[in-house]
Amino acid sequence: MVAGCLVRGLSSAWIVVILWGWEQELPFLQPLKQGIGLMLSKAILSVRAVVPEADREAFDIWYRDEHLRDAVVAFGADRAWRGWSTVDPGVHVAFYEFSDPSSATTILDSEALKGLVAEFDRVWQERVPRSREVVHCIDECTPES
Repeated sequence: MVAGCLVRGLSSAWIVVILWGWEQELPFLQPLKQGIGLMLSKAILSVRAVVPEADREAFDIWYRDEHLRDAVVAFGADRAWRGWSTVDPGVHVAFYEFSDPSSATTILDSEALKGLVAEFDRVWQERVPRSREVVHCIDECTPES
């Protein structure tokens, strides 16, 4: 498998081609992949919750003060952030960033997630349904690129 990424420097652009999945067979590729910090190696776990209006204020405080920090530590994520939808005010989405897709994917079946789900269910019972997605980031661009 071959993937390419356009990387822009201050004065020039160049293309880096990496044989993804060959780091095991060709160890010299791993430092290159990590050293240039390609977005291609990142993944995001998103957790979407639908919060009833009566619970939103308490949910917001609890997630801010307890759950977000607990989750980022338990998952070993690089960072996390969260927000409320401006289209549907009852939708809360949290994002957890990982340096590689396999780390994000393994969280879905982990003891860490099971513990956080149990705590979430203890606090919110079945009032707050949620869903999870893992997204492998394959491209990144800025207005300048």
